[in-house]
Amino acid sequence: HPGGVFAFDGDAASEVTGTQGAPAAGAELTELAIKLGGDTVERRIRAAEQHFRSGNPIRAEAMLDHHTVDRLSGPLRVMALAIRAGMRIYASNFHDAVGLLEQARDDAADIPFMLVPLLQYLSYSQLNAGKCQEALVAAEECLRLAETIGVPALASQALATRANARFFNGLGVDEA
Repeated sequence: HPGGVFAFDGDAASEVTGTQGAPAAGAELTELAIKLGGDTVERRIRAAEQHFRSGNPIRAEAMLDHHTVDRLSGPLRVMALAIRAGMRIYASNFHDAVGLLEQARDDAADIPFMLVPLLQYLSYSQLNAGKCQEALVAAEECLRLAETIGVPALASQALATRANARFFNGLGVDEA
């Protein structure tokens, strides 16, 4: 508030509001910034994620239509595809989720920290789409990558993903 001028950071307000348990309010603030001339891909992704977390998948989908996603590349595209896949999972449309997650996996090939959770969601979606063998392949890849990264939390999640996929492929319960 130097010189009597008050600066308002709408992005920060949206993020704080969204993470403090009010994602609908965060989404509204982000959309307000978009409507006031600040239409950026980052804001569209943030608004979509907040709308989805607040239980408004229709509005989330509108923020991340396929035209927006098709113009993206790199980590932003991976994030957008993952959010869209999450919407499909929420709607029990696992076949579409698998397609979106496969695209995201290909785009995240050089981003290991993004690839591990994508492979977890891919394995889960493949299991629910009846693609059990593919789910096991994704789970194995997820575990290999997580162990290579060396972050125990990622490795633990990947182990659970693999145990689940192995079980659904008739390979028994992982007692350990």
